[in-house]
This record gives sequence, C-alpha cells and structure tokens, in this order.
Amino acid sequence: MAAIIKFIYTMFLFIFLFVVPTKVDALAGCITDADCVIKKCSSSCRIKCIDFRCLCPTGF
Repeated sequence: MAAIIKFIYTMFLFIFLFVVPTKVDALAGCITDADCVIKKCSSSCRIKCIDFRCLCPTGF
C-alpha cells in the first residue's frame, strides 16, 4: 500500500515539473503601450496594446 502511494506521489511531482513551465509564456504580451516598441506601424498611427497584444489600430 505504501509503495502505491509513493508511486502516485512521485508521478504527481514528475508531471508537475512539466505543467509549470508550459505557463511561462502566458505574460509575454504587452501590458501598456510603452511595452510595444519593437513592432512598427505606418507613420500615420501609433502602436497600441490591445488585449495584451501589440496592434496597429485601424479606423481611429
């Protein structure tokens, strides 16, 4: 019985090692407009942070 619990505990820790790193890229987007300095827009518009992505807004 103890061997089964130890095995399940070990498997849980092993799987947890791979689940945590998959969420590292979750905040790679922008938070403010100042975070969007790499991407370039046309000269008539300024790049904006919309829904955590750097976009060139159209129609403004």
